[in-house]
Amino acid sequence: MPPTCLRDAVDFRIGSDGNPNFIQVQHGLLVINVPRSIFKGNTTVFREPPASDFMQTLMRRYPWLTPGAIEVIRTEAQETMRAIVELEEGAVRRAKRLLEERRPTAAIDVLDEYLSGHEEDVDAWELKGEALFMLGESEDAFRCFARARKAMKTSSQPSRRLSRAR
Repeated sequence: MPPTCLRDAVDFRIGSDGNPNFIQVQHGLLVINVPRSIFKGNTTVFREPPASDFMQTLMRRYPWLTPGAIEVIRTEAQETMRAIVELEEGAVRRAKRLLEERRPTAAIDVLDEYLSGHEEDVDAWELKGEALFMLGESEDAFRCFARARKAMKTSSQPSRRLSRAR
């Protein structure tokens, strides 16, 4: 059966014994607790020198790991961190980030799922309109902007994006 949500699709574990300061990465049978402190904030970008120091520690502790294996572990740590970041952020923020990464189709997928339960979210409709424009689907984009305008009129809470612009 296919996964029903991101949490089902991603097989990751927070570090040993549920410690939120570590993420677990598996390389073969070896399970490595990677400290979240080697990443810049809540991103997938490594902080240097902590990341390279950690990789050197792995090479000293497990001398059979080749430089290629260390690179695979680095990449796997980034992918695991990306999955965690996506789970921790809200749908609208995730869609905004996807748009910034020039991934409008992925952003639309996230927004469609979100909007099925939050039809009056002005920000989500605006972002979907922007994503559709990026794909050249201007008719659908205008419909989303109209839906955002309609939601704004009926909502007691103004758009977060518009209130920041004022």
